[in-house]
Amino acid sequence: MTNRDFQDGPSGSAISLKHLVFYLKQGREIEFRFEGKEYFISNEQKGRTVWSGKSRLCDSYSDEQIDSLLAVRLDGTSIQDIFHSLQGSIQTIF
Repeated sequence: MTNRDFQDGPSGSAISLKHLVFYLKQGREIEFRFEGKEYFISNEQKGRTVWSGKSRLCDSYSDEQIDSLLAVRLDGTSIQDIFHSLQGSIQTIF
């Protein structure tokens, strides 16, 4: 994939799972909404973590563990399923 394959989506838009993975592999951080709640996928020295406000929702995962990060469940639905079904609404991409 190249930068031309995926453009930054406007705030409030849904992106595909492939698009999300592309951003994660680039090292980007992502704020998104799902079922009225806002979540943040951070990229820190320890790895990637999913947050809701100040609450950490999972362990930290390295870039080699993106599949484990995508398996994290939010309100009973995995991040993978949220973006596969276009239910996640992007707020900000850093």
